[in-house]
Order: sequence, then structure tokens, then C-alpha cells
Amino acid sequence: MKLIYSQGYDMWLTQTHFPSRPTAEKMNLIRNVSLLEKLKKLVEQDMCLENNLVAQLEPHNLRITSLLGPDFTKPLGYYDEIKVSNVYPELCEQVGQAEARYMWAMLKNFNEYYAPVIPFIN
Repeated sequence: MKLIYSQGYDMWLTQTHFPSRPTAEKMNLIRNVSLLEKLKKLVEQDMCLENNLVAQLEPHNLRITSLLGPDFTKPLGYYDEIKVSNVYPELCEQVGQAEARYMWAMLKNFNEYYAPVIPFIN
């Protein structure tokens, strides 16, 4: 299991994270601000319903079946909502599970370190 996980796959054999640094093409996709905003809105408003759970949601716990493709069987613990593909079609078309987790990790780290440095900004 450790070998599978180290290659970027979870126990359902879905690529859920990058085994090493993402390629330049993936990095350009991940830096897309409009996709970051849509993912943030999806996680904060639709998944966590704007409560404190969003601060505790780790990237490895983020599972969205709409990002896994139509032929994927839906196991327990995955967030499945019809409106994800209707409201956020760009996410479903451009972002996979690994990219969504990487983007969420970036947003989470940014938010964690942003608040303490505000007093030092002129």
C-alpha cells in the first residue's frame, strides 16, 4: 500500500496526488485564479456549508466524484452532488482529483500564513 500511495494513488487506485513536483502544464492549470476561486467556493459553501469544518479539511480528505470521471464507481466517503458538474463545469472539465487536492493545499497554506503577517504589511 505504501508503494501505491508513494506513486500518487489512493486505495481505490485513483490518482489523488502528485508523486513529485507537478509539470509546468499542471502548474499553469493550478495557478488559474478563477479555478482556485471556484474550488474555494465549492469546498467552503457547498461541501462544508460555511462552518468551521473548512479549516480542518485536509487536502487528502477532499474527494469529489465529479472530478474522477463518468466511469468511476462511487465509494463511501466521496462528495457526490449533481450540481458540482452543473454549477462548476470548468472544474469538472479541467481539474482532476490530484489537481483539486493540490489547489486546496495551496489555498489552505496561504490562509494559514496570511493572517499572522498582516500586521507587518505597510
